[in-house]
Amino acid sequence: MKLFRLLWDTCVSVFSGRQALYEYYFFGDPVRMAGAYVASYDREPYKARVRAFLDGYEAGEEPA
Repeated sequence: MKLFRLLWDTCVSVFSGRQALYEYYFFGDPVRMAGAYVASYDREPYKARVRAFLDGYEAGEEPA
């Protein structure tokens, strides 16, 4: 019975719902934080690789 109560408290109770919301919003709005992470990441090396790949083909040429 104690194990069942522990599982209930951690999965279904009001306490667990509040804890989940607290952890979800702890650092602020999740959508804004995701945007901030994307904006702060250096994407230039990856853009350069894609540009180099695309520059390797002439116009109208089929890839090998």
